Amino acid sequence: FIIDFLLSPADIEITDEDGKRTGNFSNKIYSEITDSHPCYLMKGAYLLPVGKSLTRKIVGNGNGKYTFNSIMPDGTTIKIENIDTAPGQTDVLMVNADASQLRFAPHVEKNFTVTFSKLVGGELRSLALNGVGGGPATEIDITVAPDLSLFRLGNRSTVKNVNVQAFSIDKTTS
Repeated sequence: FIIDFLLSPADIEITDEDGKRTGNFSNKIYSEITDSHPCYLMKGAYLLPVGKSLTRKIVGNGNGKYTFNSIMPDGTTIKIENIDTAPGQTDVLMVNADASQLRFAPHVEKNFTVTFSKLVGGELRSLALNGVGGGPATEIDITVAPDLSLFRLGNRSTVKNVNVQAFSIDKTTS
């Protein structure tokens, strides 16, 4: 399973290509997507099937900042953090089936950090993009190589200074 969860004043609404739903839609929990389940022990967390392109709508239910996390069974993680939200704001995140392409369209112009991590052979690799920004007409597109050796950032927002950090940790030698 993929585990998606929020640390935030927001709810996740997840849909697949067929329009099936999983998540919290207007205070009702759905798990229509085949092999999806809510995590009853952790509010706002969902188990999702591997190998499907999914769209996540993150709907603000309070004022503050949220962090979106997605953990996949192959060791891939996606984290989008420090995103401002307010009641009713809807940010849209689309992730393809192998998590190599991501499109994020915030409700209003926002700045945030995106981190990709993956276990590649005996290394844990990570790419962090700080200062990324976007809005409803200026979504961001990120494509990453399967081994995180290369990424492409399409950022149609206003001029930004984006800080890119990459690191790896060898599991054997630390």
